[in-house]
Amino acid sequence: MSSILEQLISFFQSEEWEFEHIVAHHLLRLEVEGNQGEWVCYAKAKEADQQFIFYSNLPLPGGVPPEKRSAVAEYITRANNGLILGNFELDFEEGEVHYKTSLEAAPDVLTADLIRPIVYANLSVMDQYLPGFAWIITDNLSPAAAIQQLEESMPED
Repeated sequence: MSSILEQLISFFQSEEWEFEHIVAHHLLRLEVEGNQGEWVCYAKAKEADQQFIFYSNLPLPGGVPPEKRSAVAEYITRANNGLILGNFELDFEEGEVHYKTSLEAAPDVLTADLIRPIVYANLSVMDQYLPGFAWIITDNLSPAAAIQQLEESMPED
């Protein structure tokens, strides 16, 4: 029986993704380029809990400036409303923002068909909402206006 981490490595190899294996932390580091920008992702295996967690980190060196954290918190609260798979998180102390998707599954049932939607849904949402962070932090757009602007540009379901 293979481990969750081995399943993740196999998945990303089969998808032909380049990644760095950070052995001490049971995770993989991946660099991603979407339509709206570039960012770093982490695929974490929590073997004892039988969990796979995938994070997309907001590409903002130093994190969200302290004076913008409340506005960003409102933005991610508005963004999270209605999201089905995953959620944005903000570390108020450090200003780090990431989008998290996860799955609980035993290593012997974890397959590429289970991993794929966790990864690709994560990337899609981060790419979709990425511009709003810049609009709030740099352009001083309100969180409500940023969400409205993004939703107006989203294709209908």
